[in-house]
Amino acid sequence: MHSSFIGQGFGIQSESTGEIVNVEESAIENPPITIGEAVISSLTEPAFHSAQFVVAYATSSGIGYLTEALEKEDSVSDVVFYIGVDGEATTKQALEGLLASKIQTSVFRVNRPEVEYHPKVYLFQGDEKTRAIVGSANATDSGFRSNIEAGLVYEVDTHDTDGSHVFEDIERTLIASVRKGSRELDEILLNQLIEEERIGNEASCSFGDTNDVSALSSLAPPLAVVC
Repeated sequence: MHSSFIGQGFGIQSESTGEIVNVEESAIENPPITIGEAVISSLTEPAFHSAQFVVAYATSSGIGYLTEALEKEDSVSDVVFYIGVDGEATTKQALEGLLASKIQTSVFRVNRPEVEYHPKVYLFQGDEKTRAIVGSANATDSGFRSNIEAGLVYEVDTHDTDGSHVFEDIERTLIASVRKGSRELDEILLNQLIEEERIGNEASCSFGDTNDVSALSSLAPPLAVVC
């Protein structure tokens, strides 16, 4: 069992995360390790064959970051994404990017005004080990690289019965219910979400995020989405 903490946004390296995450596999070359780097490194690590993301919201920049990693030869082959659409935070462009990718995407909608879908869990599974990255970062460029965020990386060997209880709880208390309450993303659902104004539109915002993955090594924060 291995665990580490990433405190992102202050330019301070996480020494413990470097012992778990193979930074040489990452698209980002310069320290400090970000939550985005940990996610991308996991996506491109040959030890993992599948992944499940349970995330509150996403923008096109964050999805572009993920899909570019999945084009690599040794990347995870089976990715399921449970994305939220509360508060118009997830954008039309993000969902279009997911539809065009090989990521299996389902949408989770909360129809109770007092409740918001707000998890950020990135789960990676392999024959020999399982890894979870849990924290505050959504699937956006700023969430992955420059916002002040917190993330815990937790990894166990597949045969570690003690450590596996955490992953059983992730499935039992979160993913199983989200899976049951989600609807597969398709063009019909996307158009419905647009008509209901459940999702944002980057074209109608003052949008300073970037799709350029090469820029992710920069510590300078991008502009936020301002609607």
